[in-house]
Amino acid sequence: MSSLATAASRSAASGKKESIIQVGCGVVGGAYAKAYKHHGFEVRGFDVVPAIIEKMNAAGIPCCHPDNCPNDLNPEIVLLSVPTPLIKETQRLDMKYVWSTVPLVVKLIEQSTGIAPIFVIRSTVPPGMTKKWMAAVKEKTDKPFHVAFQPEFLRAVSCEEDARAPWQVVFGYMPGEEDVRARMTNAFLEFVGRDESKLTVLNIAEAEFMKLVHNYANGLKISFANCIYGLAHELDPSIDAQKVLYLVSSTAECFLSRKYGLRVGAPYGGVCLPKDVPELTSLAPEGSVFREFLSGTGKINEWISSAKAKNMRVELDESPNWVSPDALMTS
Repeated sequence: MSSLATAASRSAASGKKESIIQVGCGVVGGAYAKAYKHHGFEVRGFDVVPAIIEKMNAAGIPCCHPDNCPNDLNPEIVLLSVPTPLIKETQRLDMKYVWSTVPLVVKLIEQSTGIAPIFVIRSTVPPGMTKKWMAAVKEKTDKPFHVAFQPEFLRAVSCEEDARAPWQVVFGYMPGEEDVRARMTNAFLEFVGRDESKLTVLNIAEAEFMKLVHNYANGLKISFANCIYGLAHELDPSIDAQKVLYLVSSTAECFLSRKYGLRVGAPYGGVCLPKDVPELTSLAPEGSVFREFLSGTGKINEWISSAKAKNMRVELDESPNWVSPDALMTS
């Protein structure tokens, strides 16, 4: 093991808190910068918006424009939380702000005199973006550094509280870089009372994908509720969709068990789902957004049952949706 790797391991083992640099101090970055300060880390920030820079300095976190980067920071862990807005024409995320961080990152790497710094992208990006970004940085410096990805789950209305006390911490790292894993674990466990059950480690592509799936799942549930609300109104205005949905949350296995329905590679079977899903779908007016939304469930089930997906199907000894009655309220 190299001397730098040994130093990294010793740092993690000793519980030493590495210094934090937060690039991008808006809603998300600002909340995390304050959270790290709250947990006793040395923190400083960068942003391009004068009002944000002023706000961070007023909060006791030294912050400046990237053009005014000091020459003696010796970075250890650098968090990047820059916007990735949606491009309406393409319905893809705009990566220009992520790419714009490269010059500052190179400057920080060149300043490093200790263990190789870890750059943690926290912006929502498509799978593969972190590695592309790393390659672009490597083209501009020969000094060692590491990359990682950490999805964040902050809610806008409670961002600072969520940052200080997350219900789960997830991060992705490059396989084989166990010192990076140890250093990041050492930092992130501070936020969950050193409870390792609240920390999950993935590879970088899984972590990038997980962030998108996480947000899609939230959007899916909201749209599901509104679809049922709209369909109920079409069928019979006397149906109280809100009452029905809340009751379903207390009766349907998918709400009672966190794991129900998440065993991949097998279609739903039995008697009820294969007939009731098409029936509810057929109740929606032809050509309506409700029919379009509901029909996707049946189409996905047809796909996983078809010859097209035969190489993806998983042979199971029991139903993929089976959960023991004792586990329904806890699993």
